[in-house]
Amino acid sequence: MYMKSKRIKITAISFILAMMTACGKGGAKDDNLVLLEKEAEEPEYGIAAVTRQDLQETVTVRSQYKAVHSDGLSFAVDGKVIEEVYVKEGDKVKKGQLMATLTADSLETQIAELEYAIERAEIMLNQVLSQKELEIAIENAEYEYNYRTYFDAEPHEERLAQIESAYEYTIEDYEDALYIARLKLEELKAQIEDGKLYATMSGTVVYVKPKMEGTLTVADERIFTITDSDECLFIGDKPEDAIYFTEGVPVMMEVITGDNKGTYEVLPYELDKADEEGLRFIMADGDVGKVNIGARGNIVLVLSSREDALCVAPKALHSMDDKYFVYVMKEDGTQETKWVEIGLRTKEYVEILSGLEEGDKVVLR
Repeated sequence: MYMKSKRIKITAISFILAMMTACGKGGAKDDNLVLLEKEAEEPEYGIAAVTRQDLQETVTVRSQYKAVHSDGLSFAVDGKVIEEVYVKEGDKVKKGQLMATLTADSLETQIAELEYAIERAEIMLNQVLSQKELEIAIENAEYEYNYRTYFDAEPHEERLAQIESAYEYTIEDYEDALYIARLKLEELKAQIEDGKLYATMSGTVVYVKPKMEGTLTVADERIFTITDSDECLFIGDKPEDAIYFTEGVPVMMEVITGDNKGTYEVLPYELDKADEEGLRFIMADGDVGKVNIGARGNIVLVLSSREDALCVAPKALHSMDDKYFVYVMKEDGTQETKWVEIGLRTKEYVEILSGLEEGDKVVLR
């Protein structure tokens, strides 16, 4: 029951008599009446009865469902056109799966031209090597057939050396050109691979940068995030809340966001690591996979409770020197100060252990 005090208006009336002095026998009189109004207002207050209530002191532990393992993906190059994106948020991917590619038309053309040039150079080199081997074979055959004496061996060796010398620089030129072309080919192929982004782990795609196709890359900018959806935990925002739980003793988590709102059984997980890794809870086996990553949940714990407790509203309570008192409204309209001993406190009520009786009227601030 609440009552508001009446406003008291105090009106002060002052009369000012102005006297005019005059020279001679007579004088004129002018009366001016000035009305001054002053308003004073007493503080407003309410009155409530001391009642009995069932009380519960609770604490709410807030958490979010997160993947234990996740990985962000990005291209390593700047200014390249993103040609195609192959996944979307929510897709399941396997490690090594292609996620996106960069435009590679010019690279593919260069690779085709280079492969053709390498093939022609290899043919030319093989022809030169074959020609040299043929001349050497002819020289050896003539020597075997016509000159088999010791004295004829030296000219034969000279002619073989001349053949080797005649082809030496041509062969070196072809071999050097092929070496350089093959290095360039490997470089172009590496650039093609750099333009392909693969999943680094198996899991669920939880983030895809929007509208990527046709835009330019920014080196090391995260454009995908993959999480391991098979290994997720609820992680609380206050590690100090670990004092309310016991390892392995199940509690109920109310999921308040996402597609699968509801109440689920969870288990406190590695409480001794809460300071370093956060307050964590694992889903009971039967509920694994039912909650979406990112969903938020609350655990409401009852720390203590009272049945039929004598209570007042918190606004009735005052304190001084670590002691508490209330103002009690007496039947004659006056107020009496009473010291009280308090017990359990909630948002709505304060338990009164002594100092008041049920039905007493207390003044609320």
